[in-house]
Amino acid sequence: MDATSRSAIFDEITRDEFKPEYYRPKENNKNSHIAWLESLRLQGFLSMYEATLDEKYLDQFKSLGDHLLTQRD
Repeated sequence: MDATSRSAIFDEITRDEFKPEYYRPKENNKNSHIAWLESLRLQGFLSMYEATLDEKYLDQFKSLGDHLLTQRD
């Protein structure tokens, strides 16, 4: 699968989900949401950037990372 196809699939999967309020872990991460789920989302954004060199994935990585830093325990 080429990078354009991968990008289209990834964008479709994350299109409606990438909103900072969606990623807001409950109870300030007492359920380890950051370690068990959000770390995978961060890795996904980096992998997509590496595959496509599209900076929108770096922007999404930064936005989510900044938000998660406010939620850490």
